[in-house]
Formats: sequence, structure tokens, C-alpha cells
Amino acid sequence: MTVGNQRKSVRITSSPNNRAARQFMKVIVVHAAIAIFAACSISGGEPSAYTARLQAFVRQDSSNARDLKLTVLRYSPDHRTIVVRFENLSRRPVNLLRPLDGSEWGWHLPFYDVQMTDSAGKSVPLGGRCGVSGLYSDAKWPEDYRFQILPGDACERHVDIAREHELSGKFSVRFRYTYDSTVASASRDSGIQYPQDLWSGSTASEPLEIVIPEPAR
Repeated sequence: MTVGNQRKSVRITSSPNNRAARQFMKVIVVHAAIAIFAACSISGGEPSAYTARLQAFVRQDSSNARDLKLTVLRYSPDHRTIVVRFENLSRRPVNLLRPLDGSEWGWHLPFYDVQMTDSAGKSVPLGGRCGVSGLYSDAKWPEDYRFQILPGDACERHVDIAREHELSGKFSVRFRYTYDSTVASASRDSGIQYPQDLWSGSTASEPLEIVIPEPAR
């Protein structure tokens, strides 16, 4: 330390109180790391008690399926997604939602259900993921999630396959979109208030054979 033109050395000693405080902070950091690891180590997208109840009450009502046609067009290796075509076959506009964080795992409405089977016909389970879900921090609700398809029109969306990164090979993939307005209105879905003008129902695409290349090493 310099005072005027004189330089003095200052020795800082560690008191018992300072050592105890540092030790306490180390304990806090360790516990925080364990909590984060636990939250981000949910194997296979296991639902919480809330989402388990949500899935139990949501109906896959296909009575409106004729209004909305889904087609899996291709697999996109750059994004590890499937490209899905949403087509409005009705005479009125159809309002849909992009997926919330967790929609692919059935944690939040709408459900973006990507069903995959391998070459042996065995179902491919969902991959593990972080336990934090809901609305994205960089998106405004509901404006940034809602999209509308006019009668006779169509649009294409990338949909996450929600599987482990190491997955590769030939697969049959099918996509189902489900939104139950009755359940969404009654549950508020973890505090999320849904718009009232959304298309309600469940509809699925025909299966498509895709090839997922091995990840780059």
C-alpha cells in the first residue's frame, strides 16, 4: 500500500471468523452444485407429480383431427430435428402453439410427441434432460409462441426429436400434436394462462422412415 511517497507493506491475516465464513461458503457452493446436478439429471424425462396428473387427464381427442393435417417431411441433421408440415384443412383459421420447454416430454401443453421405433420395431425412449421447464426466458408469452394457419395454408416447423445425442441408425418416426383446452383452462398449467382461441384436439402424422447419421467425433 502506498501512502504519499511512502510505501508500506500490509500483511493480511486470516482470522478464525474469516476461515469459518469461507468454509461455510464452500458448503453452500457444494450443495448448490448437487442441486443443479440433480435437476439436470432426470433420466428419460421422468415427469413430476404435477405433470403425471396432467398427462393422466389430457384427452387425445381426435374428433377435430380432420381440420389439421401433420406430415413429417424429413430429418434435419444440422438441428437434430424433424421437419413437420402443419396444414389447415378447415374453413377457419387454426391457432396453434410452438412447444414450451418440456412439451416434447409431455410436461406442458401442447404435447409435441415424437414417437420413434428402431429397425427392430422397438420404441426409442426419450432422452434425459434438465428438470427446469415451462416458458422460455427469452420469449414473450403468448405472442412468441402462437402461430396461425389460414384455411388452405400450411407451414413447416422444426421439432426436437428429444433423444440422446449418440443416437444413430434407421428409425420410423411419427409426430403427434395434442392440446386439451379443458385441462389447460382448469389447471393453469403451473401458473401459465393459455389463450382461449387455440385449436383443441389431437392429431398425428403417418410414420416416416429416417436415417440419423452418427455424430461427428
